[in-house]
Amino acid sequence: MLPEDHSNLATFYKNIGDVLINIGEHSKALAFVKRAHDIYEKAFPSNHPDLALCHNWLGNAYINTSEYSEALSYYLKASEIHESALPQNHSDLVVTYNNVGAALKYLGEISKALSYFEKSIHIYQDISPSNQSDLAPIYRNIGLLYIDVGQYSKALAFEEKALEIDQKCLPLDHLDLATTYDNVGFVYKTMEKYAKALSFHEVSLQIRQKSLPPNHLDLADSYTCISGAFKALGQHTEALLFAQQAYEIHEKIFPPNHPNLTTSYNNVGAVHNDLGEYSNALLLHEKALAIEKKTLSPYHPDIAYSYKNIALVYNNMKEYSKALNFHQQSLEIFQAILPSDHPILALSHNNIGLVYRNMGNYSKGYQHHKNAVEIAQHSLPSNHPDLRLYKENLEIVQKEIETTTQSRL
Repeated sequence: MLPEDHSNLATFYKNIGDVLINIGEHSKALAFVKRAHDIYEKAFPSNHPDLALCHNWLGNAYINTSEYSEALSYYLKASEIHESALPQNHSDLVVTYNNVGAALKYLGEISKALSYFEKSIHIYQDISPSNQSDLAPIYRNIGLLYIDVGQYSKALAFEEKALEIDQKCLPLDHLDLATTYDNVGFVYKTMEKYAKALSFHEVSLQIRQKSLPPNHLDLADSYTCISGAFKALGQHTEALLFAQQAYEIHEKIFPPNHPNLTTSYNNVGAVHNDLGEYSNALLLHEKALAIEKKTLSPYHPDIAYSYKNIALVYNNMKEYSKALNFHQQSLEIFQAILPSDHPILALSHNNIGLVYRNMGNYSKGYQHHKNAVEIAQHSLPSNHPDLRLYKENLEIVQKEIETTTQSRL
């Protein structure tokens, strides 16, 4: 019988945690990784490299349960140990800096996240210039980061770099390869190349269906991605089918008020909105928002997206004052956390402009459509469909103002 704080027990608990993660039981996994971490904290000095390793384990477990601030605190502890105990170009720093960057990305700290990812790449290229295999996850993270700041061409370049490495270094059915296919698909979706996006998401799903149990969280992610591509293609029945499959998995895995449920609520709600089923849509978006307000910081981007989703439903229901209120709350958050020329801000102004036009307030509608065009001109290619749409809306509201003015003469 081993004592409660024996190091072998820590390894045992960590291994159980890994198994639970692989079957999507992230909350249970966190409990076992915490037990391993407690043993390591008692067994090693506060600056021991093995304790840094355990800090990273616990940070990963918190990432899986969407507790990003907790994850960041443990990744930073690992970083402090590694920086004090290891050479500046040690490979463990690559992993730790990448972890810190990922947590910062989830928290919306974009520039800080990018600086940590760049540190990881510089160290790895210094210590292993001929071996690129471990760069793929860093490239994936940087690609997702560039999506967040609206630089889609850069995002695609990094995701394609990751895919090229994974295709060379991994088996065809490896789960990391599935993640990279999903990321490439996600970039194509943001670039409005929806058929291409769908094809990459479908390859990802095929890999995961071969390797994972039917209720695994990663399968829910694939269903969500495919639903989004079908929705963008206007195939709403198919979109609803896949969104509901993701929703069913999330309901089995997570407790009722878990933040990960909000993704499913919003996705299914958005498809109901497209289908004209506004009561169902509103109910699901409000459920998502209630959970997010309980579990996330007030200026978290997910809350802004939920406000936007609710506003879109109210606009379709012709309840324009309510729509305007929720769009303005969404815009306030985005303005607080994003660069001033981010494409999401252009979309927010465009949405508010449409509501003002529906209310007959063309002058305010004009100002917001003008803001949308100006932001998009800074952040999007000159031939981007969104920029074209914003210009068309600006021209329409100009004509509406002219018509109204002439009718008064």
